[in-house]
Amino acid sequence: MKIKSKLFLVMTIIFAIFMAFLWFYTQSLSEKINEKWGERFIHKQIMFDKYRTLLPILHEIALVKQLSKEPTIIAMANHENDPKIRANGLRTLERYRIKFQDRSYFTAFTRSGNYYFNDSSNQFFGQELRYVLSPYQSKDKWFYETIKLGDTVQINVNKDNILGVNKVWIDYVVRDNGKIIGVIGTGFDFDQFLKQSVGIEQEGVRNFFIKKDLSIQLAKDRQMIDYASMTKKDGTHKTIDMVFKDPHDMQYIKEAIASLEDDKNLNSVKTLWVDIEGTKHLLGIAYQPDVGWFSLTLFDSEELSLVNNKNIFIFLSLFFMGTLMLLGFMLKLLVVSPIEKLKKLMIRVEKGEIENDLPIIGSGEIAELSERFNGMVKEIQEHNLTLEEKIQERAAELIYANGKLNAILEAIPDLMFELGLDGTYYDYHSPRTDLLAAPAEVFIGKKVADILPLDAANICLQGLREANETGHVEGLVIEFDLDVGKRWFELSIARKISNVGDKQPRFIVLSRDITLRKKAEEEIRALAFYDSLTSLPNRRLLSDRLFQAQIVSKRSGCYGAVLFMDLDNFKPLNDTYGHTIGDLLLIQVAQRIRSCLRESDTVARFGGDEFIVLLSELSEDKNASIDQAMVIAEKIRHSLAHPYFLKIPSNTIEEKIVEHHCSASIGCTLFFNHDATQDEIFNQADSAMYTAKENGRDRVHFYSLF
Repeated sequence: MKIKSKLFLVMTIIFAIFMAFLWFYTQSLSEKINEKWGERFIHKQIMFDKYRTLLPILHEIALVKQLSKEPTIIAMANHENDPKIRANGLRTLERYRIKFQDRSYFTAFTRSGNYYFNDSSNQFFGQELRYVLSPYQSKDKWFYETIKLGDTVQINVNKDNILGVNKVWIDYVVRDNGKIIGVIGTGFDFDQFLKQSVGIEQEGVRNFFIKKDLSIQLAKDRQMIDYASMTKKDGTHKTIDMVFKDPHDMQYIKEAIASLEDDKNLNSVKTLWVDIEGTKHLLGIAYQPDVGWFSLTLFDSEELSLVNNKNIFIFLSLFFMGTLMLLGFMLKLLVVSPIEKLKKLMIRVEKGEIENDLPIIGSGEIAELSERFNGMVKEIQEHNLTLEEKIQERAAELIYANGKLNAILEAIPDLMFELGLDGTYYDYHSPRTDLLAAPAEVFIGKKVADILPLDAANICLQGLREANETGHVEGLVIEFDLDVGKRWFELSIARKISNVGDKQPRFIVLSRDITLRKKAEEEIRALAFYDSLTSLPNRRLLSDRLFQAQIVSKRSGCYGAVLFMDLDNFKPLNDTYGHTIGDLLLIQVAQRIRSCLRESDTVARFGGDEFIVLLSELSEDKNASIDQAMVIAEKIRHSLAHPYFLKIPSNTIEEKIVEHHCSASIGCTLFFNHDATQDEIFNQADSAMYTAKENGRDRVHFYSLF
């Protein structure tokens, strides 16, 4: 990029940064002014909405409160079976009915569960007792939830099942000497109430009334209202997170609600800015403790705009742009033009048009730069001669090093490849072509995924990626089948210094045949962890698998079990026919036990004629786990009790078959997590096994602490 373009870019960036700063500053200033004005406006609007909406409810609450303290009502709740007392109570209810806005009442008493009701048409006169409440009926859940909460008053928006309309219900708890004896209240038409409160149209303004649990009690959109919220389960309420999607906004709203609930000033209002569908709104919140509701009023930020900063921003932008243009002209005159002249002189030198005396261009630092350039040109001429001599010396050394490298490569017994980062073969060196997965000429241009099995190719590609980051990777082992049998190779990968023109990094991969070492390791592992006679896990491997089963038990919460079994009639066979026949029996025992187990279970030979079975991931319930373990133990016991037919080695042509009966005594115990050590678990199973033997053998006994 030319210096002129760079200066223009720098000035453009400076202009953009200044404009951004100016925009945000003026925007912030105007927002602060608008916010202060908006907060004052919203305070008055919220208090207006609060009392406009709640005044009808407060009037009804006052009447219900007065009714709840009537002596005749308290007497009726305590002595409902007395006809005279009940008649006095019903007369009091009728007197208050005509005072209520809806001309209706309801009352229910905790002692009897009786529910009384009469409506505006007085159609239930003489039949005010409608039915008896039941805690098992979902329609009566509101009563028992009100008693359970214990709040003096509950406001609930619900459907009147008798009239088939939505109502605002006022539930007031009746107490006698502090004890709850009933619930009394009234309701009024929800549709009319909604029109007179949140249903009033105001441009850019939305109202909500919610409970402390954030369930929506009033909203212009009826589908958002949480009808019968008191009887719903947690998680099924319609809450304000339907409106406020931002988790931070929800957290601020919860904090504001908690603060207002603790504030003794009933006219306190909390305001905060929230985001709704990408648009900024100012939210005001107020609390009405008499009904336990919170009033939420949303104002569109556009409706609260008082100051506009666009004109100031445009004026300052034009002023600063003119200043930058003047600065750009001065820079071109004093800096850019002299540098362009110096650049043209450098191009002439680059083309070989070298002059003995080069002119000095510009002034100040540019003139000093021009003088230094003249000195550099003279030094380049002197160095060119020396450089040619050194190139000839390096060429001879390179020829010698190349021959030495070829000799080293021939001495390396490993397979060697040059690969790209994507696994493409570019070169190879293979003194043992019998170890190649394909003919050598097939490799070039192909990828490892085309030559190697999928797993081996993935390991190789992963090694290339790691070597690209770290420079060197070793110890990667791949396995695949060749014509000469299964082979294992150990890979060492090093990133190669890229040549000019390489589009991606190259890597040198050494592949060493470690088949003999792997087979030796597998034989050592088999001797260390498996019984040589039955090929079952030995004590060491069993201990490791029990430890893993305890870890699984901790994670899953399921029990595991250990079965300790000892053959009941094994010694006579050994004494009669010798250990060779006894070994044949042990091999068959191992096969029968294994056939009774799941793939996830383990059977191990503990020593002699003792076997241990490890059952993992039974049930989370202890008794169910005991039943599962007993079923498997009995299955094993029945399998081992079947006759054994053993061939006795003989020098004659005839084979002698011995039929032998050998039962097993089995001891069982459960384990969970790391509640017991391995020694304790084995001892418990061993103790249970000896109990089985003492009780007559050929049986299963479960270990018990009691």
